[in-house]
Amino acid sequence: MDSLSRLLPESSTVEGQDFLQTEEYLNNIDSEATPVALSTEEIENVSQSDPELKQVPEILVSCRRHELTYKRYLLIRHEFSSLGFLVLRGTKIVVPTVYEGYVFWN
Repeated sequence: MDSLSRLLPESSTVEGQDFLQTEEYLNNIDSEATPVALSTEEIENVSQSDPELKQVPEILVSCRRHELTYKRYLLIRHEFSSLGFLVLRGTKIVVPTVYEGYVFWN
């Protein structure tokens, strides 16, 4: 083995760091993208009982995106990520239908 190849980090360490960076990034979005009128916990609790948003994290985890019942999410399915029951589209929190029209952004 040459000297340069010994300087490269092991792949498991790199993968672990990538995962931690991704989780940290999502947590940052979570805190920055929360509407002023609501807390993140409130949105997450309501998202658990929202029939549309409840399905999105389950499908993201299982990679069965073709099984989305609510077709309005189908074309943009690749833009979603989830943090617990919080659904994100890019850097924005997807607001449950109960709170549509109620949310104020700073």
